Amino acid sequence: MVEFLTFHRHFVIPNHYFRYHDFNEFCNTGLIHLANTFEPARYAVAAYAALLYSAFRRDQRAREYAFLYYAQSIYCVQGMMNEPGTMPALPTLVAILELGSFEVCYRNLAALI
Repeated sequence: MVEFLTFHRHFVIPNHYFRYHDFNEFCNTGLIHLANTFEPARYAVAAYAALLYSAFRRDQRAREYAFLYYAQSIYCVQGMMNEPGTMPALPTLVAILELGSFEVCYRNLAALI
């Protein structure tokens, strides 16, 4: 997972999130900070980074990791939803939106890189 989070920090740009500018560097700094402090966000960011990594490096194993991390993030969010009062609002929203970024249907994923 560390490899994909490092890949996200160094290679993922705001355009991967369909953003033109990222003045406060949320796509790299903010997401990585939340990923380091909140487990569902960590798995969601790692899933998206692994998906991009798999397209960039043509690595089928990274794509498998992407789906494993995606499923783990959903599992963590579901677990928190079942325990009232344990779900922080902003990090949960970020994890869900990150998973939504994963769901975007790209016609040509390699063109984004």
